[in-house]
Amino acid sequence: SIYIKDADCYFESKEEIRNGVAIYPIEELEMLDPRDKSYVAVDDMYYITNIIEKSVIGHYISAGGYAFEDCDMFCTSLRHYDRLYLSHIIYAMLLDKKTFRPFLVKNYEDWGSKRMLGLRL
Repeated sequence: SIYIKDADCYFESKEEIRNGVAIYPIEELEMLDPRDKSYVAVDDMYYITNIIEKSVIGHYISAGGYAFEDCDMFCTSLRHYDRLYLSHIIYAMLLDKKTFRPFLVKNYEDWGSKRMLGLRL
């Protein structure tokens, strides 16, 4: 398996080794620039049904943590993209009938947005 975390944020979570995406509710953010985030749609059975860059599709953002239970499948997916976003890889895997579960994180801090707004950490 492989776990990838964005470098410009902080959060706490307890995730299992399976396909998953760290999520955080937009209602709990102090500020949000929709152009900086990827958004995650979660169905009633708590499966991820969609993930997309810079387009609000629900009330969860990707918090910047991505788990893949099969490292080889993840690496194979990398070949198909010129400009790489993990959301594109996950979306392609969803289309290939791979399942992803969200895992809700706590104490989320988005350092990237603060830097862009000129605030000091």
